[in-house]
Amino acid sequence: MSKDILEVIPEDPEDMAREYYEVKEKINQLEKKRQLLRESLFKLFEEDETNEIQAGKVKVYRVSRERVQWDEKILKLILKPLGLWESVLSVDNSKIKDLLDKKMVDESLIKNAGTTTQTWYIYTQKITPETIPLNRLSTSTSHSEIKHPPQVHESIKDKTHPPIKKDKIGEKIITITDLSRMGGDRVCIFGLDYKGTPIRPTLPSGIRERHLFDGNDNVFIKPFAQIKFNLLRNRPQYPHSEDYFINPRMKPELVRNLTPEQSESLLNENLYSGVDEIFGAPIHEYRYLRQGEGKRSLGTIKADRILFFDYGLKDNGKYEYRITFNDASGFTYNLPITDCAFRNYCNNLKDIQEGNIQSIRWKLLGNLNKKRVYLRVGLTREFRDVHWLQVSGIHTFPDYKNG
Repeated sequence: MSKDILEVIPEDPEDMAREYYEVKEKINQLEKKRQLLRESLFKLFEEDETNEIQAGKVKVYRVSRERVQWDEKILKLILKPLGLWESVLSVDNSKIKDLLDKKMVDESLIKNAGTTTQTWYIYTQKITPETIPLNRLSTSTSHSEIKHPPQVHESIKDKTHPPIKKDKIGEKIITITDLSRMGGDRVCIFGLDYKGTPIRPTLPSGIRERHLFDGNDNVFIKPFAQIKFNLLRNRPQYPHSEDYFINPRMKPELVRNLTPEQSESLLNENLYSGVDEIFGAPIHEYRYLRQGEGKRSLGTIKADRILFFDYGLKDNGKYEYRITFNDASGFTYNLPITDCAFRNYCNNLKDIQEGNIQSIRWKLLGNLNKKRVYLRVGLTREFRDVHWLQVSGIHTFPDYKNG
């Protein structure tokens, strides 16, 4: 850090905390602008059929590098009998490369478990007489890493949590965006008010499945239903800043159900460009936040591509639902699915009833990739001192239930 920057750091703790928050906000804004510029540059490269643009002494260029994406199912069948499966969990190219470098497994044995694709990356540099010519840069690697969000290591805990509100809230119409499965008969509902404020209605003992039904045994609390709740107090437990206790004496009321067009518009109005932008805190190992970190616990991203869908019976007799996807920033995630509607849809498919689980995996994968897929990515409550990432809502347009 330069001397000039150090000299302007305030000494007062409150001023320091305030400025730290402002700097973080500016970084977020700049990162959004960088992503827009990046997308525009890629478009220019394609349209002009060039790999570099020079502006004075600045040059921006792109380089194509190979990227390997491993099929965990195939890889597990190969490595587990050799006692090497635990060495690469979760599947990470650097770990697999380490096995190959140490000659613990022959490359020919696992060649069918990985798919290599060409991916463009943008770099920038100032041009000086000593600059190495572009044609001398290496453009290929045998096992380059899957692109993941940069891992931020912060020595200062983010102290930007807003003050806890204690005032009464009253009636509020909330558009439901998530209905996700928790333990036993407990479910989690989540939605947005007309200003886009995220709200998670809850009770001290939790929301139960019976709370979702009206007097005629019909489910009326469901995604894209507008429900009138009587909210009592905001009870944030960061990163779950959106928790509101509801009045148990006032039954929620259905106002209306949104059309598909209105539903997609709502998601687009509250969209994050990537998973790493949602929580306002570092994502560790691409799957969890540390206990108490983060400004919020849930947000919407648009999936760039669904890479794999996993559905199967675990050793404990319960079914597992997982999805692997790229977000719009190009980062790859493999996360569990807690979306009630999606899980029920999987369980009721004809192929599942006939025991053909592999068939449903590929059918769902093909189905989802034909549609515009919006994922609601959120955080679990604290478990083993961390908050785990999960997909609490899968919304597609057209609807995946229609084939």
